[in-house]
Amino acid sequence: SSGINAEYGEFQTFQHYFKQINLRLVMSADLQWSIIRNNSAFIVRSLGTTLSRDPNNLTAKNSFKATSVVNKRIVGIKAAEKGVIMTTKSKGKLIETRMSRGSRRTMKAIKAATV
Repeated sequence: SSGINAEYGEFQTFQHYFKQINLRLVMSADLQWSIIRNNSAFIVRSLGTTLSRDPNNLTAKNSFKATSVVNKRIVGIKAAEKGVIMTTKSKGKLIETRMSRGSRRTMKAIKAATV
């Protein structure tokens, strides 16, 4: 403890030090997936298959491609009073867009976001 305080000044741990100088410790998406693959709160195991209750997982499969926890680009759909709400991820933030201008236009926008 005294070595940390001496090395980093007033910072208690190296996490506080990195937070102060605006650096993040970043893991690759593959490493994140290998950690949460079998330990996610969204996992449902039934009849030999592993599914996911992740709200932004359109296929309900517990797979690297479908999970919204580790992927940079996600799309989620949920019903609204009028139309649907499409959730996308941009620059690390979730953005919700309400779509209620017709079924063909809505489907076209959803298809463009998922490709």
